[in-house]
Amino acid sequence: TVNGSEVGATFPFTGDAQISGSLVVSGSFNAHGSAPTNNVIIGEGAGAIANAQTVNNVFVGKNAGGNDNDYGDANTLVGMEAGYLGNQTGNTSIGYHAGRGFGTTGITPTVGYNVSVGYQAGYGNGTRTDAIHNTLLGAFAGKKINPYSGGDGNGNVLIGYYAGHENVGDGNIIIGSGSTGEASIENQLRIGNA
Repeated sequence: TVNGSEVGATFPFTGDAQISGSLVVSGSFNAHGSAPTNNVIIGEGAGAIANAQTVNNVFVGKNAGGNDNDYGDANTLVGMEAGYLGNQTGNTSIGYHAGRGFGTTGITPTVGYNVSVGYQAGYGNGTRTDAIHNTLLGAFAGKKINPYSGGDGNGNVLIGYYAGHENVGDGNIIIGSGSTGEASIENQLRIGNA
C-alpha cells in the first residue's frame, strides 16, 4: 500500500526511496550491494569495493570493509570502519574501527585470521599491517600492532583495555588493562595491569 492505495504484487518504483517512519519488507531484500549474493553488506560505504571475487563476507556499518583494494573472503566486519583498509581473509572484527588496517596495499587478498573485538581493537592507526593469527579483545587491545623490524606482530593473544598496545612482536600472551610489557617483545606471558 502506497499513500493508502494498493499498488499490486510488485513494487512499481525504481531508483532511490526516502522513507520516514517504519518499513516492513516481506519477500526478498538485496543486502549485498554489487557483490555476489553470498555476502551481506549493510551500511553507507560498507563493502564499497566488493566485487565478483569477494565472497562469504558480512560487512555491517558505515564503511565496514570499505577500502581501496580488493577485499578478502570469509570476513565478519561489524561496526563503523571495521576492517577498513584491509584485504585479508578470515578476519572477525566487531566494534568501532576494530581490525582497521589488517592487510597490505596490494590488490591480492592475504591470509589474516585475526579476531578483533572492542573499540579500536587491532586498529592500525591509519596505516596497514600484515599481522596475522591474533586474538585481540578489549578497547584498544592490539592497537598499532604494526610489525617492527625483526617481528611480524603475529600469533598474539591480547586481552584487556589497551593490552599489547603498540608494536608487540610475535607469540605473546598479554592479559590486563594497559599491560603492554616492553616494546617489541616476543614469546612473553604478561599478566596484570600496567
